[in-house]
Parts: sequence; C-alpha cells; structure tokens
Amino acid sequence: MGFVEERHRPPCTETQKVPGMFVRLPGRIIRSCFLVLTVVSAIAFLVAFKYPITDIHLAGVYINGTKLRTENVSRPVSSVKMAQPDQKGNPSDKNPITSPKPQPQLKVKTWNRPDENPTFFKRREHKVTPLDFKFTISSDICADGQTDLIIIVLSMTPHRDFRDAIRETWGNAHNNTWAGTTLSQVVRLVFLFGTTENVSKHEDLLKEASKKRDIVQANFTESYFNLTYKVLSGFQWVKDHCPSAKFVMKNDEDSFVHIPWLLERLRSTAWNSKIIGPYFTNQLRYTAGKLAVSDHAYPFHVYPPHVKGNVYVMPTNTAMQILEAAEYMPYMNMEDVHITGILAKVVGAGHKAIPRSEYNPMRRPNVCEFAQRKKFAGRDVSAKYARDIWVKLENPKLCR
Repeated sequence: MGFVEERHRPPCTETQKVPGMFVRLPGRIIRSCFLVLTVVSAIAFLVAFKYPITDIHLAGVYINGTKLRTENVSRPVSSVKMAQPDQKGNPSDKNPITSPKPQPQLKVKTWNRPDENPTFFKRREHKVTPLDFKFTISSDICADGQTDLIIIVLSMTPHRDFRDAIRETWGNAHNNTWAGTTLSQVVRLVFLFGTTENVSKHEDLLKEASKKRDIVQANFTESYFNLTYKVLSGFQWVKDHCPSAKFVMKNDEDSFVHIPWLLERLRSTAWNSKIIGPYFTNQLRYTAGKLAVSDHAYPFHVYPPHVKGNVYVMPTNTAMQILEAAEYMPYMNMEDVHITGILAKVVGAGHKAIPRSEYNPMRRPNVCEFAQRKKFAGRDVSAKYARDIWVKLENPKLCR
C-alpha cells in the first residue's frame, strides 16, 4: 500500500528535488570530499617541508639560469672570523677564530658541465668571501727584493721531519746551487701554516721560525676544509712580503721538484705565462666524504679544467689576480679546483700540463728518476725517501 501511495504522490517542484538529492546521498559525498581534502593536504605539507619557500641568500645560487640579487648575499659556509694575534703571536682570546653558524641547505639548481651556465663564473657585484688575513708569524726571506721564484709549502706543525728533509734536499737553494748545479735565478722557500689550539706545538713553531726564518702562519683555523684559505693566505703573504717574486709555486710537503729543470722551463714563453701542473679535465664533483663539495659552493657535476694541488706554478701577477677575484666568488673547499680551475677561469688564466711521463701524481717516483732526469716532480715522497733521492742527485753514478 505504501508503494501505491508513492506512485500517486504529486510531482515535486525543482526546488524540492534538490534537497531530495542531497538527502539520499549525503554519506558518499562527504566521505569522498573528506578523502580528497586529506590527500591534497598531505601532498601540500610534504612539498612545503622539502622545498621551503624562502628568500635565498647564498652566493652562487641561480634559478632558471638567472643570478639572484646580491645585495644581501651572506658569507659562504666556510667563512671564518679572523683572530687578532697578541704580542706573543698567539691568537687573542678577545677575537677568537670561530666556526660559522650552519646555513640552511636550500634546494638549488644544478648543471652538468660549466659551459651550461657561464654566468656562475662571473664576479659577484659585492664581496662574498672577504679575506682579511693577519700573519701571526712571518718571514723576511724576501727582504732583499731579489727573489725570482717563491715556493710555498703547505705544512702541519707536527711534521718537522718533512720540513727538515725539504730544507736539506730539493728546497735547498739558498746559495743558488742545487745538487751541484748552479741556478740561474734566485729561489726562496717558506712553509705555510694555519693556527692551532695546541700551545706547546705553537711554541715549538715559534722557536723553529726564529731559527730557520722560513715559517709563515696566518690566522685561519687549520683544517682540510680551509685549504683554499691556506693557499690564498700564502698569495696574500707574497703580495705583502715578497712582491718582487716573478713566479709562485705551491707544494704539498710530500712532494719533490727538480728545481733546475723548472727554472729552465720558466724561461720559455710556452710555460711562463700559464698555470703549470698535472692537468685534469672532466673530473666529477664528489658529493660525500672528505672531498665532498656542496651544490651551493659549486652547482655543477663536472669540474672545470684545472691542475692538481700537489705541485703547481704560476706567474705572480696571475696569483694576485686570483687572490683579488676570490673575494668576489663563493668559497669552495677543494683548493686546487677552486684556485686553478674556477678562479683561473674567472680571470682568464690558461694551463700548461706537465707531461704524465715527467710527473705522475698517482705514483711515487723511483729513487733514481730525478738523477736520470726522467722525473720533473713527484708526490708521496716521505722524508727518508726525499733524502734517498737527494743522495742519488748528488752522485748520479749510484744510479748507473
């Protein structure tokens, strides 16, 4: 009977039909809407969490190939606060060397090769890596103004045996002689350091500096990450204390160089206008481990052409151009790539490769190869091995 009554009910108006529809389907619609809203909210939350919308103040960050404004660019992650030395040469407690506050790791655009974004290699409008090195220990080794080649050896305070071996062997050119060979140019050498918190080691270094007169210490914290600062501080020291030098050579303390052979090459225009060293191209950037470089510091997967940091030589005027350009580029912790690759590209410096047969940075040289003039340079040379090589250089008959 109810069914008959439903059939004969008067037809409803349009306004009556609409409420009827929502009365019959409220549960399904509400559940569907709730599910959609939940999914959309979750996605929005995840996107906002991973890619925060914020103003980026990191030098070297680009969006769609366009450089961000640089008016408020902050100092790089690697920047340090320089300390003023006290009267004893120790870093002052009033102005301690401090580590920077961690910067937010924001998403940046990256490229594969340097030529895909040449804008990155343009100087910034303002200084983004201010350099203000003070020297807590210095040397007057260039005071006579007659230096042709200044050698800067990066050293660590505990490695006295390395330094003494270099002084006794390939770095021994004070009287313009080298293993019985008269040198055509004046060569000087200094050992370069950062600061250490170990008071006794610092005191030992002060004594060594007083006796040997070949120690230079700048007020940055000694660390692997700060190696770029270390080399740039060496360039600053050359600018301030050895401006007469025509060429600058940077060395690690486990290297060995045939100095007369180098001086011969520096007389050639094919060599004396470029950055000389073991030349590398198409090297990939590391993103983890000791050699890691962040996207912020270098937003490419491939490094520009550069020479490896064990041994490299350049004209002093090139070193000064690199030092000046470094303040207007983001800091990068891979010293050889930054100085001989990125900054060299910024200032337009070229490279001259040392033939792999004369210097293989991946293999230690044979003890007789320098005496036989087969090796121009070598690495992974211990203090004892350096002395063994020197014995053969002074008496080449031992290698026959």
